[in-house]
Amino acid sequence: MGNLCSGGEAPTKTSGGSSAASQQPTVLDLKLCDALKVRAQENAAAGKKFKTFNSVMMKFAEVESGFAKAKSTFREKDRDGNGSIDLEEFMEASNDLKFDLSDDLKKRVFEESDFDGNRQIDFKEFVVMLALIHLLEATGASKSNSFFSKSENAALRNAIDLATDAFLFFDVDGSGYISKDEVLTQMDDATPHRGPGGQRGSISREETGGAGSSTSAAAAGGGVVTVNPLGDRPSMDKDKRSSLKHNSHKTDRSLTAQRFAEMDWDTNGQVSFKEFLFAFEGWVGLDEDEDE
Repeated sequence: MGNLCSGGEAPTKTSGGSSAASQQPTVLDLKLCDALKVRAQENAAAGKKFKTFNSVMMKFAEVESGFAKAKSTFREKDRDGNGSIDLEEFMEASNDLKFDLSDDLKKRVFEESDFDGNRQIDFKEFVVMLALIHLLEATGASKSNSFFSKSENAALRNAIDLATDAFLFFDVDGSGYISKDEVLTQMDDATPHRGPGGQRGSISREETGGAGSSTSAAAAGGGVVTVNPLGDRPSMDKDKRSSLKHNSHKTDRSLTAQRFAEMDWDTNGQVSFKEFLFAFEGWVGLDEDEDE
């Protein structure tokens, strides 16, 4: 598969699921790759990176809370109050917020954040757009009066940085895309856990200390509630225990594959940074209609 961050091409997929002709990356794709490489280098120099998927999940509540801080900005810039922002509103807002990007790049960010192609940006798409802008601005000279430099936006800035680091955790080969194998490998090491109804592998707000959840003391402190379904059972013989563990592993991988499908918005077999952000908002429990 192509390596976007080394000037390769983005693969597309035929209706049968096999790789088809490659698609040239956009200008925005290449700029995002450069920005992601800078972030990865900074993390490596600082010895700061996620080591397990559990460590990613432990930050879900913090990310959700930070993303939600963008709600007031979204409402303010939605001039006609219809619950979405069009290109004209965005271009005006980008000047008000002093985004340090060219007009052409701003338009590209708008277009490529418009996942459903309706020429309107809803709140979840707006968060993706802010994340892309922050990442692109981070590679240039920072301005003291920029939107992300303000102290009141520190939580949002931190949430975007954590989401970026989560993407880098999955993008093992630094290609600028996340493959299904990378997701399976990185999630394989996650501690077994149960979601609502006892389903293993589900990610729930209760497990990650999400806003409004009813958690144990450990979860409330930012930890992950874990349950070992293969705990000590003296009456279970070794072969039966081994079989249960094997079947449990297959279930986990099936759920992980389901997570990948959630991220792969354009079904081309790989997940871009933009697609990851959009899916990640759902993972952390961001509610589009939720008040701050």
